[in-house]
Amino acid sequence: TYNFIDKVLVKDDPTTRRIGNLRFGYSQTLARPTFRELAPFPSFFFTGDCVLIGNPDLKRTLIQNFDVRYELYPSRGQSFSVSGFYKSFENPIEQTQNPKAANTEITYKNVGNASLYGFEVEFIQSLSFITYRLENFKWGLNGSLIKSQVKVDSLEYAVRKEIDENASETRPMYSQSPYIFNSYLNFENDSNTFSANVSFNIFGKRLALVSQGDLPDVYEMPRPSLDLTLFKSLGEKFQLTGSIKNILNPRVRLIHEYAGEQYVYSGNNAGISWSFGLKYKI
Repeated sequence: TYNFIDKVLVKDDPTTRRIGNLRFGYSQTLARPTFRELAPFPSFFFTGDCVLIGNPDLKRTLIQNFDVRYELYPSRGQSFSVSGFYKSFENPIEQTQNPKAANTEITYKNVGNASLYGFEVEFIQSLSFITYRLENFKWGLNGSLIKSQVKVDSLEYAVRKEIDENASETRPMYSQSPYIFNSYLNFENDSNTFSANVSFNIFGKRLALVSQGDLPDVYEMPRPSLDLTLFKSLGEKFQLTGSIKNILNPRVRLIHEYAGEQYVYSGNNAGISWSFGLKYKI
C-alpha cells in the first residue's frame, strides 16, 4: 500500500492527514464443492422445479487473484475509489443441464480453466453538502464491468458445432454478469438508535445453465432489485428490525438464444417478501 499525504496547517502547527491510498494485492483462494454438489443421488430442487444430481468427481477450484485499487478521501463523509482486477480459475464448477433426461435434470461439472478481468468504481457521499439538515443521510454507488471467458473442451465444442456452425470455442463463465450496478441511500440518527437503508441493484445477462451441447445454453436476463431495511434500538437490550425485499417484483426470465432469436426457458415473478424481528441482547 502506498499512502498519499496532504499537509494541513492548524493554528500554525503542521499536521498531516491521509487523503488517498494506492493498494496492490495478490492472493490465492479456493472454493470447495458443497455436499449437495457432491452427493451422487437425485434430490428435488425447489427453485426451478427440477431434479438435482450431485457429482462425486468434482474437484476444488483454485483461484489466483490480482488487484490494484486507488482510494481518495477528499473530505469528511466523502470517498472515491477505482480498482482493477484479474482472476484465474483452475477447475471452476458449473451448473449444467442434461438435455437427454425425460425431466429437467441439473448436475455439476468442472471445466478446465477460466479467467476474468474488469474494473470497479465506488463513490460515497454525505448529503450534508446540500444542507446541514441532511447530514445524517449518506448516498453510495458502485459499478463493475467484467469480462469472463471459459474455453470449452473439445467434446463439448464438437457437439455445439453440430447445432450451430458459428459456435465459439469460448463462452462466458457460469453465473458471471458482464456488469453489476448497486446504489443505496442510508439514514442514521445521531444517537445510532435508528437507521434505514434503501438499496438498488441490477446485473447484466448471465449464464444460468450450461447445456451439454444438444440445446443452447440458458441465460438469466437482467432485472432490477429494490430493498428496504430498518433498524431501531429499544433501550439497551432490545432491537427491532424490519425489511421489504424485491419491492419492484420484476419478472425473472430465463431464455435460450439461437440464430439471433430468444426463446423462453422459464419465467416467473419471485414475489415481494416481508420480515420483522425483535432481538434481545443477553
